[in-house]
Amino acid sequence: MAIIASADLSSDFNGTPWGITRQWTNDDRYARLETFGNGMVIAEQPVLMVVEPGETQDDQPLELALITDGTASYHYTLNGTSYAPLGFHQESLTYGAGADQYVFTDMAGAQYRFYGFKTTTNSVNYGQIIS
Repeated sequence: MAIIASADLSSDFNGTPWGITRQWTNDDRYARLETFGNGMVIAEQPVLMVVEPGETQDDQPLELALITDGTASYHYTLNGTSYAPLGFHQESLTYGAGADQYVFTDMAGAQYRFYGFKTTTNSVNYGQIIS
C-alpha cells in the first residue's frame, strides 16, 4: 500500500490541535466519497463505513469499519444487538436506534458520534462524523 501525506492547514491555538491533512492512498478500502480527489483521505475527518453493503440483520449492517486516516481502521461485527471489535483493540462501538447514531469510544474515554445508515438519515450523511 502506498500513502502520500500533505498538511494543508494546522493550528494549535489555545492548546486545541486542528488541521487538514490530506493523505492519498492506493488502498480503496480507505479512500471514500472522493470529496478531496480520487484516493484522498482527510486524517482529521474519520468516517464510519459499511464493509459489505446489503448484508444486514434487523436493518443493521453486519460489519462496520471506522476509517481514521489513510492507513488505520477499526473493524466491528454485529454480535446480536451490539458490535464486537475484530482484532485486539479495546475501543467500543455502540448504536442508538432512536437517534440512528453510532458512538465510537476510544481508550481515553473520548467519544465520536456518527450518522447511521437508516433510510431516515440523508444518504449524504451516512457514516459521517457528527461530533
